[in-house]
Amino acid sequence: MRVALIPYVMTGGEEYVPARVHAQVKQFLEANGVEVVDLLPVLAGRDPKTLIVNPNDPHPNEEAHRLFAEAIWRRFYEN
Repeated sequence: MRVALIPYVMTGGEEYVPARVHAQVKQFLEANGVEVVDLLPVLAGRDPKTLIVNPNDPHPNEEAHRLFAEAIWRRFYEN
């Protein structure tokens, strides 16, 4: 099994700490023999508002999905 940890694209608020959650999930999965790619670093340094569909729909947009797909390819399929 392979897992891609897809981050919630935050546009405000500080209650959810994605790095901590991703680290805990990744550690658990890897300890149980699951290959993991954490996509949170892919979004680092980018303005979250440029990665969502629109202010009323916070789902990842085409650019975010492109970044995710490239990271998944590099981690699981490139070699």
